[in-house]
Amino acid sequence: MKPNRFILLPVLFMCFLLIMEVSCKSAKPEPDIAGEYATGNGGDPQGGATLFVLPDHRFVVIFFGGASMGSWEIKDSTVLFKPKVKQAGFDLYGKHNPKLGDSIRVFFEGFDTAGGAAIGFDASSKNVKQVFNDSPNCTEFPYIGKFAGQPTKIVLTARPVDQGGSIVAGSEWQIYTFDNADHYNDFIARYETAHAQEQSQDFNAEIKNGKLYFDGKESKRKPLSDAKGELKAIKQLLNISLDPETVWYNPYFKEAEPGVEKDTLNYRFDKQKNAYISFRNYLEGEENKSEKDGDYNGMNVVYRYGKLPVSKSTGQVRLDSKPLFTAKCRGE
Repeated sequence: MKPNRFILLPVLFMCFLLIMEVSCKSAKPEPDIAGEYATGNGGDPQGGATLFVLPDHRFVVIFFGGASMGSWEIKDSTVLFKPKVKQAGFDLYGKHNPKLGDSIRVFFEGFDTAGGAAIGFDASSKNVKQVFNDSPNCTEFPYIGKFAGQPTKIVLTARPVDQGGSIVAGSEWQIYTFDNADHYNDFIARYETAHAQEQSQDFNAEIKNGKLYFDGKESKRKPLSDAKGELKAIKQLLNISLDPETVWYNPYFKEAEPGVEKDTLNYRFDKQKNAYISFRNYLEGEENKSEKDGDYNGMNVVYRYGKLPVSKSTGQVRLDSKPLFTAKCRGE
């Protein structure tokens, strides 16, 4: 028997209304938590931080000596904050330095953490030299290596390490081969390991009566305001890449904030020095002072380093285990 469509239509319509009613009841509006919070948590290793929660599900934590940023979501009555974390591995940045002549210089950043990282200049032979001794401690700053010649390939390699800093058993060498097609001779080598990252960078807050509680303590909310340009600065931080194509350092290897080349009110490019100069404050020759006598925090001279392209592989290397640097505490 053929069903009567005039009977079915009202039934279907009633089902539709029932589904819509259930959906509306279950789809509760998300609490408005956007604002500025003073908190002793917020992923801050120093214990005190200012947390900016944006309505677009992004956040920034400002703490002593740094900042962290990422995304947030609400599950039940809990706000989950997930900071962006840079992937473990190597990056290499370079620039031209006429003072070095027929040699190169490498500033090693993060190589003293773990993993027995090594450097080499022959991609075919895979001959590499260990940068630090095993389990370095009482390290100083900066660690700079100088090498003869101007290689077209630079190899950085290490075996992966776990959160405790131990080399993963049975693991192969992670080999990063950088192409120095631009013939740079002054380098920033960065090494990020899982050991260098905190075991748990995520943090959370509880929502109670429209307020946020961190570790059981209420954090008072202030409205987001751009009266002093803070909100604009926060959004600029959110746009900073964890994997930039360009980095900026002063002569004493302190990293500068990006955007120096756009700050024409304070900086001009000096072609001879291959640097951006703070023309209001710069004293001729100040960049030539030693690391001991120079101003580590000064940004009167800022160099641009460009990222080198890389190919990645795994395998074995020929390791010279005598390290370039030995970092040990007295008495060891």
